[in-house]
Amino acid sequence: MDTAISTNMEVMGVTALSLGLIGVGSCNDDISTTLLQVLMDKSELELKEPFAKFIALGIGLCFLGKQVTKDDFSQKFFF
Repeated sequence: MDTAISTNMEVMGVTALSLGLIGVGSCNDDISTTLLQVLMDKSELELKEPFAKFIALGIGLCFLGKQVTKDDFSQKFFF
């Protein structure tokens, strides 16, 4: 495994987790759209890194306990 990719994903994963913890339950559009864009831009190889899961976790934390707003967000990006 390439150490540059691994280190880069570690930094991105921890950053995403930090942003999710800062914006927990806030449905912050800036945080969630940025993290979603980062997640969608990653290659399959990068997404296999263990820290890549933290990006999705950061998005999930932003919407913790906000079911209705999450549905609005997902419709904006996926439908």
